[in-house]
Amino acid sequence: MRAAPLAFLVSIVLPAVAASQNLIINNLRGQTIAYEIPESEGRAVAIHYIEQIRDRFLPRVEIVDATRMDDASLRAKLKGTLMLYTILSENSRLLRLAAQPLPFRIEGGTMHWADLSAPARDLRVMFVGRHPYGDGYSVVYAAGSNALLARANDVFHGACSFHIFEGAEGRLLREGFYDKTFSLKPDRLSLEDANADVREFFLTLEKNHPHLLAKVTKKDYEDLKQRTAREVKARMGPDGKIGIEDLAYSLSFAAAFFQDGHTTIRWGQPVLNQNTTRGKRFPPFWLDSENGRLFVVSSNDPALNGTEILEVNGRPAADFLKPALDRISAETRTYRTAIFVLNQAFWYYLTNVFSDETDSLKVRAIGGQTREQVVRTVDFADFQKLARPRKPSPGTQLDFFDDGRIARLVIPALVYGADRKKSEEVFDKAFDQIKERQSSDLIIDIRGNSGGDSRMGDYVLRFVHAGLAGKPESFFAGNTYMLTDHYVFSSAVMFADAFRDYRAGTLIGYETGGTPSHYGYPRSFRLKNSGIELGVSRTHFNAPKPRPGDDRHGVLPDVPVTRELLVPYQGEADPVLSFTLAYIRKK
Repeated sequence: MRAAPLAFLVSIVLPAVAASQNLIINNLRGQTIAYEIPESEGRAVAIHYIEQIRDRFLPRVEIVDATRMDDASLRAKLKGTLMLYTILSENSRLLRLAAQPLPFRIEGGTMHWADLSAPARDLRVMFVGRHPYGDGYSVVYAAGSNALLARANDVFHGACSFHIFEGAEGRLLREGFYDKTFSLKPDRLSLEDANADVREFFLTLEKNHPHLLAKVTKKDYEDLKQRTAREVKARMGPDGKIGIEDLAYSLSFAAAFFQDGHTTIRWGQPVLNQNTTRGKRFPPFWLDSENGRLFVVSSNDPALNGTEILEVNGRPAADFLKPALDRISAETRTYRTAIFVLNQAFWYYLTNVFSDETDSLKVRAIGGQTREQVVRTVDFADFQKLARPRKPSPGTQLDFFDDGRIARLVIPALVYGADRKKSEEVFDKAFDQIKERQSSDLIIDIRGNSGGDSRMGDYVLRFVHAGLAGKPESFFAGNTYMLTDHYVFSSAVMFADAFRDYRAGTLIGYETGGTPSHYGYPRSFRLKNSGIELGVSRTHFNAPKPRPGDDRHGVLPDVPVTRELLVPYQGEADPVLSFTLAYIRKK
């Protein structure tokens, strides 16, 4: 058995009203697995496979044979979240119930899903459906035969609401998203409907943003509306319609135009794989960013690793990537570039800037030498092989170094849980431990923290801000340092600028992604015809002690870190942390 089954369990997604509230069917512990397998040939093998899945990944979950049970018995037996294994057949009643009201039916041995029709015998279908006998949801694995059902989890193509595969080799036929009402939005809109969404987009901005023209002129805004209308019309196909993806492409530029990181387009981006990226080209390297500059972190040519990309095909790198960078909502170029590299595969796919077979690069080595180099572009599969695995967020954690003299408190997000008191107790206990260990130096590490609830930052600040009255019992009176990077955003920036303005300690690292003076607390809207989601800021925030430039750049560190400065620590697992520890020890 491979690890793919569990991966697939967490990959089926129903997009909710807001992206942060996506419903992910990934917790079946204590719930039920049911199977409906009427055919005798291969039945025992399929059941054994289901049992293996349960035993390895979902221990103690009950398995129910629903094949011969009546509705009353099943209603009593199947409660909560359900995982269903079944056969693609007109007689599969649980499949029929779970698929309502999706555009799915089986007639005469053929499965129909919207406009897709294929012989059911050769298919494997995975989707999020209704619970047949309850108010919740089900994860459905359906196949045209018991032999294919016994391989239901062997195919994996990322997070979607549904996948349809054909044949034993698992060729992907169709995949996509739908919302909690199981409504599949059309792939293409009439020009009339697209223009209606464009008008709704701008009207929504005008009605809800507190100061839409804070960084642009009225004439620029009028020009933007005309440009958007022209671009939408130009992208109309021979059928007189425009694709949802093309509409999102135009609207993402319009949203980013206002230089507000919280006013942005959110839409069901396609899952990238060999099928969805067919005809697209990708660079033979993976990038990282630093202060708006782009560096190669992995390549199929080791000589490129560590170099800075200065130009592509004779154009400055930022200009070459302009089709992507201009569609990323941000207050600063630094944050825009950081977000680009975070999701670079998608932006290469969407803009197809590396469409040629070869490209000419001008690169600079860390020692300052520059050179020209020609590279050959690759397909998506080869590009993905170069990607560095993302490290999972460790959650809030406390580490100690030098026998406890130096403590590090990692805060990856500012989130209040359902129980506010319990959320605060995490930090109460952390500072109790710091006091017990008699630490003299504390690192508050908020790198990668994209925000949340600003009150959580205020709560933590109580433990280190000497100017506050009524200090907590575990107040830390030693030397405090805060680690920041380009991904610090929103309320995490407010935490950093309060730390700066109240002189709570020393900031080390990189400029924050967000600016101290910014618009935020966005409200979500969904455009009527396309279903594209729009986030619009509704509040303005300032630093506790505003300074010139607070609306143009992020919180700047007292001790800036650069790649050149980190050269002695490149062999370490976390070069920035290693530099910080060395800095504290020298102090």
